[in-house]
Amino acid sequence: MRFPQWLAVPVVSLLTAVAGCDSRPLSSSLTMAPPGTEPDASATTTVDGQGVSPSSCSGARPSTYHLVQRRSLASPIPDPTGIAFDGQELWVMGGGFSPPATSWSLARFDPDQLTIDRNFTFPSLAETAGSGVGGITWDGQSIWIAVAGSTNKLVRVDPSNGEISRTMSAPTVLGPPDLEFDGDDLWLSSGTGDLFLINRTTGGIDRRLPIPNGFSGRDDGVAVRPCELWVNGLFGGLQVEDPKTGAVTANVINEDGSEIAREQVGSSTFVGDQLVIVGELGITFYDLR
Repeated sequence: MRFPQWLAVPVVSLLTAVAGCDSRPLSSSLTMAPPGTEPDASATTTVDGQGVSPSSCSGARPSTYHLVQRRSLASPIPDPTGIAFDGQELWVMGGGFSPPATSWSLARFDPDQLTIDRNFTFPSLAETAGSGVGGITWDGQSIWIAVAGSTNKLVRVDPSNGEISRTMSAPTVLGPPDLEFDGDDLWLSSGTGDLFLINRTTGGIDRRLPIPNGFSGRDDGVAVRPCELWVNGLFGGLQVEDPKTGAVTANVINEDGSEIAREQVGSSTFVGDQLVIVGELGITFYDLR
């Protein structure tokens, strides 16, 4: 999520005063359903529709991952702040910070056909000045949206009609927030140095972890794989944490060995084995090496 520049400073200070490399379609990684088909509700036990249980990991893990850019697309809606995958198509959240934003959009997007088959507008999602709409996730049945700033909440949306079916408080204070579903509950990236595992039934906090050192206390996006939390730094950088302990298990760098730049980070999710990030560069698909 892109908040105003005055927010892009270390949280301590605040609290104290590209074309794609190839055109390979998404369907080369996953079989996509025809546009307009409904998401599969059976995905409730998967991570972002991948059919991967969070408890199924085993064996040694790399200490370094390289991101290899495969596709780059414009976001179908302006100012994208969140992205999710429902097992068939992408969902993209857009809008911005209030003020000046007065409405926010959520679209279901086919990245192969470049078509939108659903688009919902929310005129009062971040109804309080000083609030912004951030990341989203798919839990197998609904879309969840994170709002942070003056108002801090999680909102559940019916994907068939865009109606808000539930609102609950969120332990954020500023943002930019991001959300990811781990197969059972919701991981919330607060934007200010904490990762929270939120029980999606009660809204209670089941776990609280710090973000990696070196991110100046600011994070901007989280993605989940079995035994891995992929955490973006607001000022750049990407590292992998153990979701039980918060220990950093791997560093993530570009294919050429350079660090992940600030403009590369943002709300993120996995689509099969590809990491997908949305932000100021649009929607970018990465292979992992």
